[in-house]
Amino acid sequence: MEKEMIEGEVREIVYYNEDNCYCVFDLDFGKNLITCVGHIPFLTAGERVRLEGVWTSHVDYGEQFKFDNFIRTIPQKVNAIRTYLASGVIPGIREATAVKMTDVFGEDTLEVIKNEPERLTVIKGISLIKAMKMNEAFLIRQDAANTVMYLQQFGVTAKMAVKIHKKFGSLAVDLIKGNPYTLCDEISGIGFKTADRIAFQMGVASSHPGRIKSGIRHALGEAAQNGHTCYPKSELIPYCTRLLGCDTVEIENGFLALIDAGKIVHEKATDLCYLTPLYNEELTVATKLLTLIGKRSKRPSFNIDAAIERASCGITLSEKQYEAVKCACKENILIITGGPGTGKTTIINTILTIAYNAGLEVSLAAPTGKAAKRLSEACNAEAKTLHRLLGLDVISETDEYTYNKDSNDPLMADIVIVDEVSMVDLSLMSALLKSLKSDAKLILAGDADQLPSVGAGNVLKDIIDSGKFPVITLTEVFRQAQESMIVTNAHRINSGQLPICNIKDKDFFFMPRSPKDADTTIATLCAQRLPATYSYNPLRDIQVLCPSKKGPTGTIALNNTLQQYLNPPAKAKREKKYGDTVFRMGDKVMQIKNNYNIPYVNLKTNNEGLGIYNGDIGIIADIDPKRSVMIIEFDDERLVEYDFAWLDELELAYALTVHKSQGCEFKAVILSVSPVAPMLCVRNLLYTAVTRAREIVVLVGNDETVGRMVANNRETKRYSGLPLKLSKE
Repeated sequence: MEKEMIEGEVREIVYYNEDNCYCVFDLDFGKNLITCVGHIPFLTAGERVRLEGVWTSHVDYGEQFKFDNFIRTIPQKVNAIRTYLASGVIPGIREATAVKMTDVFGEDTLEVIKNEPERLTVIKGISLIKAMKMNEAFLIRQDAANTVMYLQQFGVTAKMAVKIHKKFGSLAVDLIKGNPYTLCDEISGIGFKTADRIAFQMGVASSHPGRIKSGIRHALGEAAQNGHTCYPKSELIPYCTRLLGCDTVEIENGFLALIDAGKIVHEKATDLCYLTPLYNEELTVATKLLTLIGKRSKRPSFNIDAAIERASCGITLSEKQYEAVKCACKENILIITGGPGTGKTTIINTILTIAYNAGLEVSLAAPTGKAAKRLSEACNAEAKTLHRLLGLDVISETDEYTYNKDSNDPLMADIVIVDEVSMVDLSLMSALLKSLKSDAKLILAGDADQLPSVGAGNVLKDIIDSGKFPVITLTEVFRQAQESMIVTNAHRINSGQLPICNIKDKDFFFMPRSPKDADTTIATLCAQRLPATYSYNPLRDIQVLCPSKKGPTGTIALNNTLQQYLNPPAKAKREKKYGDTVFRMGDKVMQIKNNYNIPYVNLKTNNEGLGIYNGDIGIIADIDPKRSVMIIEFDDERLVEYDFAWLDELELAYALTVHKSQGCEFKAVILSVSPVAPMLCVRNLLYTAVTRAREIVVLVGNDETVGRMVANNRETKRYSGLPLKLSKE
């Protein structure tokens, strides 16, 4: 559709979102009043704007002009200036004052406010102080508008441009012109590639020192996204040379400049390079853990054996379980690891009872909302997400976050128990350890054979492998769990044996299918067979998992297929197309990055809060195009209004990668096992997928792929300096 330009005066603002500058307004266009939709910061009635966009027809609101570029002009005529000022655009000026100003200064009114504010004092009620405040407010508004206008030519959204202006103020444009890489260095949400594109459009040289320094930090940031807390310099420098197209001397100079500025750390003894925050977090984790284990644990004021006998309530603990509980009473730190059905929950419940009987305060926590809810149900006690336990706090202007609980204001718990620790990355573990009071006990429970955390680090494995801390490894599967083929096969897979499938009246099935037939089989299982046989809700109870996003049976393709089967288009279902994805009322979606600023309402308590996290799953309840929002009800009964500008943080969730499913549990899991890339054809990925299911597992695809996954016990290497730091005496 060909774009066109229209120009006119803004008559009325119908809707304006301060967060992202999305607005709906009526424009006086010749003899007609037309509705326009798009992003303009600080839009005010009375302004004259030139818009570039296309005409669209909305099913509910009729013809609209949807624009993506704009040019604004300061009102010129007296009536327009009066309307502009009367709108409240400048604090202290309302309709009566606007009339007085324009009566005195006419078409020069805005020039007077901008350049000669002292002249305003001739108007009754305007002192010199008030006039100067009006001048300051007008200039700030103009600066912000100039920043947005300048960045617009480089494809920066109005929302992001406003964020940049809030950070840099009136210096924004000059700073960006001097070094566009300041954007990715200082602004959350702008990456190196975006800054590099802007710099290229500005004609900045590829050898610009700012580019080299930002490129090195970008490379270390990429490494962190791939799970590494650090990277060897011997590999980092050649990689940056290729990435930036610069010579080694230029990269080395940039590297040294970053060290001098305190932006990165290079451990010469290990040759490992870190982004400074990750280095500090790794140091904190090592120091805090070693301090904790090095302290003499307070002797319990009770007979441990008698306390265990009383707390177990007639349940006979296995030898390992008994050892774990006894160790928890004696030591300051304990790691409990084991697969499904090995009794981790029984140990935690016994420790809880002993602690409560002794009058001790215990905090239960897990990395995700679903994992915390499951822990709470299993222990009949409140369990919180780690973010909530630590008091996550967000600085909305910068999107930076911190935790209220730390060494200055520690948790009051005598014992902190954390489940699903394999999911805890370095940053979260650092925050947790900083929050403990000096004499607290820490009990970490998890399955070390699952996939490591999505974030940087391999914390649970590093702690276990250090050999410095008490570790209880549970291997015995209890009788009740042995009845489940899910549990049996999880342990078979973990020991390198093929799963046993298709036993009558059991819960583990394999359906051989070619890649071209697998998607239809998976869709039919979700939409018809499993709901008909087991009364499952296709959206709430069944989850399709895939090793990969790409390919004919990856999440991208399967989400499109499953959307058509489970939530096809209908007249009553509003839609919103974003990029290549069509979001529709009734769709199952997942949040794919932490957003600490999104407000929600808890449907049970009606309490309000902030924060939706990577991995949270929900259903689209409504789409309101007039307000440009999507309303989503998440599984833990939080209701959220998503601005359309946040839709890059959502994906369809009918099918998820196994990595994204960590910490979740579903009644039924359908796993696509068609051929995948070698790096994804690994045992711990299959094991993690199988252990996400509570009642039924169905593998659909290729038996050779299953065999290769079981046989391949190779783990993707994660660079980390934590093992060496923990091994120091």
